[in-house]
Amino acid sequence: MTILPATAILAAFGAASHFLPLWMRPELYFGVRVDPAFRDTEAGRLILLRYRLILWTSIAAALALAWKIRPEWAILLPVAGFLYAVVNAHRRTLAHAAPPETVVEVDLSAPVEKFPGGMLAMFLPIVLLSVLALWADRHFDQLPPRIPTHWGLHGANRWVMRTHGGVAGYLGVCALISLFFSLFAWGIFQWSRRASVGGPASAAERRFRRRNAQLLLFAAWFVPAQAWLMLAQPTRAGWAPVAAVTAIAIYLVVLVRYHQGAGDQAPDSCWKLGMIYYNPADPSMFIPKRFGVGYTLNFGNRWTWLLFGGVLAPIVCLSVFLK
Repeated sequence: MTILPATAILAAFGAASHFLPLWMRPELYFGVRVDPAFRDTEAGRLILLRYRLILWTSIAAALALAWKIRPEWAILLPVAGFLYAVVNAHRRTLAHAAPPETVVEVDLSAPVEKFPGGMLAMFLPIVLLSVLALWADRHFDQLPPRIPTHWGLHGANRWVMRTHGGVAGYLGVCALISLFFSLFAWGIFQWSRRASVGGPASAAERRFRRRNAQLLLFAAWFVPAQAWLMLAQPTRAGWAPVAAVTAIAIYLVVLVRYHQGAGDQAPDSCWKLGMIYYNPADPSMFIPKRFGVGYTLNFGNRWTWLLFGGVLAPIVCLSVFLK
């Protein structure tokens, strides 16, 4: 990676992180439930200013170091600076936390929510990858000698060789990744809390949940589409990273647009550092984030760890095998 691409990445990261605290609902500030007017107070503005100073100082230091060390390593500094800035802001905001709400309303008039596309949308990507596996077996000699599996700013930089084991492992990883996205989308519908106030806030919460599921299903479908491109149309494979970056950008823009309606009523103590949710008493697996966009997992629920072990562990094992 050269200096110019690294600078572009740092600038994009800084711009997104700069405005991220303002994308949250007014009653949430760095993962803490506060009075909606708090962010406009002197204390609220000072916390935000300190967060941004730490963030941009780390980015400036990374730009200076990028001329002395490898730019890939310099990029790690702003990530560390961002995490420290968030933790620092979260700790300072806790002193201004609003009293916890003791009454939670439930919108009994909310319509029954149907999973977007049904079960077909969940499992058809796996079917497509199975068909691709059969096609690859019949046209094995026509496959590219090397199948790209990772890209940098200058194109593919990691491949798997054309062997039966390599192709099978590559498609296996694709299937597991696609299944993970589908299960995450399904989990948001089945294993997330439904309690919320009624009216527009409840409708906004349902809309946000649906948009999350739709975008995760899009990611699940993108995986087999990319695999088909890698094996059947390798000359066009260079478009895959561009499509991936575009999909991520769309994901973020849509989720910022359709932010959560009512959110969770969990105590602030359940949100470790404002980003990690740990609540063994909560049966929900998926919780709307308090800092960031989308949903996060309840790491106090044992089913969360079973999901990780059942899906992520095979992905890691196959990825190591393909190196």
